[in-house]
Amino acid sequence: MNQKSNKKGLITIISIILVIGIGAIGVYGYNQLVNKNPLVQYVTAEKNTFEETWAYYEDYYGDSKTINEKLMSDPYEATSTFSVNTDLPMQLAQADPMIGMIQGVISSLEITTDTKVNPSTKETYIGADVAMQGNSLLDGNIYQNEENTALQVPVLYDEYFVVNNKTFGEDLRQKGATEVPFEELPNFVDQQLSPEQLEEMAKDYLKIISDHLSEDKVEVSEGEEYQGSTYTKLSVHYTEEEVRDIFKEILTEMKNDERFTAQFGSAEIQKEEMDVLINNLDQLNLPNGLDYEAYMTKDYVEHRILSFDVMDTASQEEVAITFNMDTVNKGDDQYEFNFQVKAVPSSEDGQLLVQYSEDGSPDGEQYKVNHNLNVAFSDNQTEVDFGVEAETVLKENNSETHFNLVVNKPEVQEIPDVSGSLIMNVSDEDDKAQRDFEFGLDVAMEDPNMGPITAGVTLTGETEYTFTDNPEFPTIGENAVHVFEKSDQELQQILKEIEQNAMNYYQSMFGALGGMGGF
Repeated sequence: MNQKSNKKGLITIISIILVIGIGAIGVYGYNQLVNKNPLVQYVTAEKNTFEETWAYYEDYYGDSKTINEKLMSDPYEATSTFSVNTDLPMQLAQADPMIGMIQGVISSLEITTDTKVNPSTKETYIGADVAMQGNSLLDGNIYQNEENTALQVPVLYDEYFVVNNKTFGEDLRQKGATEVPFEELPNFVDQQLSPEQLEEMAKDYLKIISDHLSEDKVEVSEGEEYQGSTYTKLSVHYTEEEVRDIFKEILTEMKNDERFTAQFGSAEIQKEEMDVLINNLDQLNLPNGLDYEAYMTKDYVEHRILSFDVMDTASQEEVAITFNMDTVNKGDDQYEFNFQVKAVPSSEDGQLLVQYSEDGSPDGEQYKVNHNLNVAFSDNQTEVDFGVEAETVLKENNSETHFNLVVNKPEVQEIPDVSGSLIMNVSDEDDKAQRDFEFGLDVAMEDPNMGPITAGVTLTGETEYTFTDNPEFPTIGENAVHVFEKSDQELQQILKEIEQNAMNYYQSMFGALGGMGGF
């Protein structure tokens, strides 16, 4: 196993330590309801904290959650339209007329999709059409039920190509494939885990953690001072060996969990990846173990700290890593949320610091949220500091966000000003719903020779939903091409027909322009 793969595995393991640490205390609290009242208080406070902190979202943008819930449970049909508009620099268009033509072509592109889903029968249909200046360039569709998956691109071949979901991997091997992406083609409906299913998965894995959390692992102390306030403090410490044991059990469980592996490709490939991670656990060095602290009031958890030192076996260098999460509910629907990751190596000056903060409060009939993301890295030779500042305004199922890129270091004049916006609207009424968005990105800079240069791109999307008991799906007839039932000679003949159809299509579409050179 090479060193690059080892480090990739270690990074993956370390990245989920935060979730494991926080979840451990929560599950332990639930399992100690009778005689561990402080832990019960912690669990209740965590639940109250996150429900209260982001309760505003449902009040001002609640139709989005309602639509998502209906899409998971109810049959529906949906039509979506996506388009793009570009605004290239004027100086470029003046220097080369081709730029203006390209801008016009891009701005005339439109993608339309037609989607039908029936969760109860596990049927899905997705059709897509790419058009330019109102003329269709290419269209195709895919249909899936519990037994088969069918694909059709009419301009290339007018019949559906059909494969069996359950025998997909074996069918490929019989055709000579040495590696297969899927043993069974995953069902699109099954891949969409409901909130209840995700919660059940979380409970199963956190149960593993709670089994390793004995009474002497949790320390509760009252009247602790932190950042100028007094709290009840909960502390947990894991040794290095305990962390390894927990991760081994979790990864082993994930390796055999169909709910997890169904979200990815081949189950065998996923098991191999899991085995790599499990083997990498022996290289996970946490010389001081892992510590978690939580500071809570009677009703809320306001501060959380997860810390550990990681040692690189080859260099014997230690890196101190700390996660901080603050959630402060101020009352009157006002809150502050802060998250920080800090990594400091022991052998040299410098650090990596990632910070995210947001604060929200009502503003008349709307709700305003300020966001700040900052990434700073420094060592003996490099210093980088950049971030994104944004403001979101929510009102009556409308969300409007404006953002700016901020570069503090390095201090160079060549960096352009980057800003943008994201506007989203949702509506839900009986058996109809709609979801629209507009994303814009603008770039501006001052060129000493060309003067002010500006450019922009805008993406828009509109989706209309109709919830109906009986969506109409295509019927796959006997004349469909059942791919793995055809001989190699028959498949080669079909491939020749596809190639000929593709050539005819290309000539008819671009012939008038002299091929692509006509552009």
